Amino acid sequence: MSLSKFVLFCLFRGKQSAHMNAQAAHSQSESYKWLVLTISTFTFTFVVAIPQMSLPVLFEEISAELDLSLVQVGWIWGAGSVLGTLVGLIGGPIGDRFGPRRILAVACLLMGIAGAARGLSNGFTMLTITTLITGFAQWSIPMNVHKACGIWAGNQQ
Repeated sequence: MSLSKFVLFCLFRGKQSAHMNAQAAHSQSESYKWLVLTISTFTFTFVVAIPQMSLPVLFEEISAELDLSLVQVGWIWGAGSVLGTLVGLIGGPIGDRFGPRRILAVACLLMGIAGAARGLSNGFTMLTITTLITGFAQWSIPMNVHKACGIWAGNQQ
């Protein structure tokens, strides 16, 4: 089995209902629920917040090295948020269909690849494209982090 077929198999191997996930959540230990909450918090912090907030600090150096105008810097800053609007509408239903764990795994992987590619960008066009991809991955994380915590914590907390 090729790597691409294996990845597709792992991601799309069948739908699980929210009811089945909720029943599984009740069988988890109390410490595991806190572990899920901690990992979710770190995921949101390190994969969403830090990359989003680190870019403006570096804009002076980035614009000098890539010879970007102030308008181009503004486009780069807003590009990721533009996709946030689209992903906010479709990210929840996609998370419901495939499960938050799969969506978070794909989003974190895509965020890492796109973030590295953003660091290797050599011009405005490449930086814009990688920022758009980063924004797509970045804004699919918040709604699925909350869903994962809700499934594992159950109705008690």
